[in-house]
Amino acid sequence: LLSRPPVAQAADAPAATDAAPFVDAALEGILALDGEALRAVLEQAATALSVPALLEQVLAPLLRRLGQGWRDGTLRICHEHLSSGVLRAFLGDLEARNRGGARDAPVIVLATPPGHAHEFGVLMASVMATTCGWRPLYLGAETPIDDIAFATASRGARAVALGLSWPGDDPRLDGELRRLRQRLPGGVELLIGGDAKDCYAETLKAVGARRCQRLDELCEVLQALRLEPPAG
Repeated sequence: LLSRPPVAQAADAPAATDAAPFVDAALEGILALDGEALRAVLEQAATALSVPALLEQVLAPLLRRLGQGWRDGTLRICHEHLSSGVLRAFLGDLEARNRGGARDAPVIVLATPPGHAHEFGVLMASVMATTCGWRPLYLGAETPIDDIAFATASRGARAVALGLSWPGDDPRLDGELRRLRQRLPGGVELLIGGDAKDCYAETLKAVGARRCQRLDELCEVLQALRLEPPAG
């Protein structure tokens, strides 16, 4: 059996309430359209917090506040574009820094399906997967179903994680997910996250997908899957 890999922890990491100033400072950088200040705050948080705490206590709340700002009109498109560019680059660098060196680690494919463009939840899941001893293959937003299935089979991936953040009433998704399940190799776990996942509960149950409410729950699922022998 594979041993349970340690989750990266920073020495003397602050408690959950201590992460709030990072969120406030990051939002200030975005409002000022200061990408360098935003990146500096994120790097400070990465130094002070463990990877799971950084994702759950800084990045997830920051994204929620950004979403609220776009909805109530306090943030403009320029704020969205600046923050998206900085956050995407930061998460890519964070994954690279935390990626393990084991070539035989199980592979997980991550993407959002067509029609679902919000990718930051999946990007954070990709980073979390590295802390759980997996090798993520991130395919990006709105990846065609056939390509997700092809990548999964080509890399011998043991899991696929999809993000469903918006919309919550996509009439195409039922057919897309059923087609994905048919094309995935046997034994591949299908994991679903994102704010809109509960809107598709019946479809997810029908295709045998597992809903993950939080990133730490995703890590628990991946840890358990590592201990199971590969199918076939």
